[in-house]
Amino acid sequence: VTASALDKTYDGTTVATGNLSTVNVIGQDHVQLSWGPVAFASKDVSRDAQGQVQAQVVNFAGVQLSGLDAGNYSVNSTALSRAKITPKLLSASGTSVANKSQDGNTQASAQMGSLSGLVGSEQLQAQALASFDSAVPSSNKPVTVRYRLADGVNGGLVGNYELLSQVLS
Repeated sequence: VTASALDKTYDGTTVATGNLSTVNVIGQDHVQLSWGPVAFASKDVSRDAQGQVQAQVVNFAGVQLSGLDAGNYSVNSTALSRAKITPKLLSASGTSVANKSQDGNTQASAQMGSLSGLVGSEQLQAQALASFDSAVPSSNKPVTVRYRLADGVNGGLVGNYELLSQVLS
């Protein structure tokens, strides 16, 4: 049996999608393959020591052969593959940046808006960090907002999510 599993975006479950195919079936023998649940080893995004997303084990349970010639073959009741759970992309809305008097630096004061895109009742802690594009005074200046996320409640793990920087004006 050859197993192949598909990558997925984090959804808070171990449910996986994949396919099994038979190999080494002789000639015109009639053998069909079936299997039960397909599951990732963990519901969470797996990362290496550098924080890069890595593949994890995907288990195909209940593997069985059927068909007229199935008795001539044997198969393990489980099969393994590997696939990635990638972080879910969040969005932030309502983040605001306060006006300030010229003080020679680009640091800005930002008020965190609300996060959307979290799975189920999961929550994360979020902080908005902002900076003006330059220290030169003017109005309606672009401000880059970067977000710092931390683990939250109800299973909210920062490693399962990603929130990109925004430019506000």
